[in-house]
Amino acid sequence: MNLASDYSRGRRYQRMRGFTLIEALIAMFIVALALVAVTTKVSLAAKIASRTQQSTYGRWVAMNAITELRLKPGLPATGSSDGDEDMAGQQFRWDMDIKNTPVEGLRRVDVSVASSERPDEVLYEMSAFLGTNNPNANLRPWAGLPDEELQDPNSLTAPGVTIDRPSRTPFDIRDNQVQPNR
Repeated sequence: MNLASDYSRGRRYQRMRGFTLIEALIAMFIVALALVAVTTKVSLAAKIASRTQQSTYGRWVAMNAITELRLKPGLPATGSSDGDEDMAGQQFRWDMDIKNTPVEGLRRVDVSVASSERPDEVLYEMSAFLGTNNPNANLRPWAGLPDEELQDPNSLTAPGVTIDRPSRTPFDIRDNQVQPNR
């Protein structure tokens, strides 16, 4: 046995068993890049989830404001109003604008909601129409009935207002069965 050949064979095996410093640094750089990308995506997902939560709370606040208005008797007065509401432990500010419409007895209500901490950043906007019951309205039958059975196709509209609608609905219901129009 030759000691020189055993020594050179041993060094060769030692080199093949581990990583060099350059290989280790490259691997660490790749892992660091991956961690930065994952951290950025997780941060973005958290921001989107927070924004969605705030928007949902804003929607609930707007719905509450409109529902309170609907529960009051009569038509609401035109004009603007605002208020504060606590939802899920957070303070929200809502602004409401009530306007007349061309239809008599119908008002448009626009509500915008913002966080009390950032009142300039609107989280949610909602519009609704509030009206009074008109006992003189001639309500037409359900639109699924054939046109020849309708007395006045514009009976649901206000005087002077017409609605463009298809001459027939896609389905007729007769004898509790759905039948396609042909």
